[in-house]
Amino acid sequence: MLPPDELLDVIRERFSSRRFATEPLDDATLDQLLEAAHWAPSYGNRQPWRFIVARAPATLERLHETLTRGNAYAKLAPALLALAADPQEAQIVAGKEYYLLDCGLALENLLLQAVALGLFAHAMGGFDEDGVRAVLGIPERARVVA
Repeated sequence: MLPPDELLDVIRERFSSRRFATEPLDDATLDQLLEAAHWAPSYGNRQPWRFIVARAPATLERLHETLTRGNAYAKLAPALLALAADPQEAQIVAGKEYYLLDCGLALENLLLQAVALGLFAHAMGGFDEDGVRAVLGIPERARVVA
């Protein structure tokens, strides 16, 4: 069990930095980030999220074109991850799209794990959803949440 202040320290240290390391994100680190997301709670334990990782220079270049002007800083990141979910496979009750909350919980786990690893990650909403979908081959019925 963690001492209570240890988790609070990680939470306090998390912020949305606009500066990124230039070295590539290694597989072991990426696995730890995705593992943290995996353990997020979700409605009915459906875990509707999917993270699509982009590290290849050509793919990153194409993704850069989908970013809004305010998110141009992300062009310096050595990796970009798209968070997507298919509403048809997720929990929607009485019109409430719980999968969006589920995705947010998974994203927060990933962000906190990044801090625990001495990294910074920055969640973004400023992008062309259709463009990201096209670059990464995400099905049209899926939503790119972040």
